[in-house]
Amino acid sequence: RAITQNEKENKTLAAEIAELNILPTRRRIQKMKMLKETGNICIYCGKTVSPYQFIEGNGYEVEHIIPRSRLFDDSMTNKVCSCKENKKKKNNQTAYDYMKSKSEQMFNSYLDRVEELYKSNRISRGKRDRLLMAGSEIPDDFIERDLRQTQYITRKSMDILSSVIRN
Repeated sequence: RAITQNEKENKTLAAEIAELNILPTRRRIQKMKMLKETGNICIYCGKTVSPYQFIEGNGYEVEHIIPRSRLFDDSMTNKVCSCKENKKKKNNQTAYDYMKSKSEQMFNSYLDRVEELYKSNRISRGKRDRLLMAGSEIPDDFIERDLRQTQYITRKSMDILSSVIRN
């Protein structure tokens, strides 16, 4: 059921992307899904983002909530829509640590945004947990961290090998 529902949602999103005169691709469908999750806003500053701007990369980009260099997680649970300036300033911090370094008002607005998105079932519990995870809480245990690293290494190995070996 979940696969069928996901396929249906992807077709709907592909149609919306096509209406913008943009060729729908897997990556663009994922970007549209991320944008819809946040209600067409940048998760960090709350600025409104048009689908065309985000899909084409005009001032907005996909941002890893917890940097890949620290968790090796490239799943949708670890990605959000962000302004380029916020992405650049955030650098290698978690989303929580980055927003905590801002003013108290901006930090509280961020917390309210995250909770509202979660309560309205727009983001999953896993994504909410990542958005509220401080850098000191990133798991160091083998099960979590090394499993992600192994998945990443396996994927890269398959990409490299498939370009050299036919079968």
